[in-house]
Amino acid sequence: MKIRFLASSATSVAWVQNYYSEVFKAGRKNYSQQYFKAKRSLRDNPEIGYLFGGVEGVRKYEIVNTPFSFVYRIKNDEIQILRVWDNRREPEEHLSKKL
Repeated sequence: MKIRFLASSATSVAWVQNYYSEVFKAGRKNYSQQYFKAKRSLRDNPEIGYLFGGVEGVRKYEIVNTPFSFVYRIKNDEIQILRVWDNRREPEEHLSKKL
């Protein structure tokens, strides 16, 4: 199944890229490897993530060995990434306000 990053994910994707470019450069290689593994797993198993945040159809799938997850939904035969979630700082109860 195709994966598409929606416009709503742009800010969080840019934040993660900046984090690994400026703040935690040593983790960049690991994140990149885990990111691509997670995308493959998600593409091959779209329902692998668990229902998340009390928003119908929204799922969360963790990017292993990183503090980040994909928040996504399955719609129109594609996986739509809504944002990249920082598991360290954002409580789940605020999800519906941020999508």
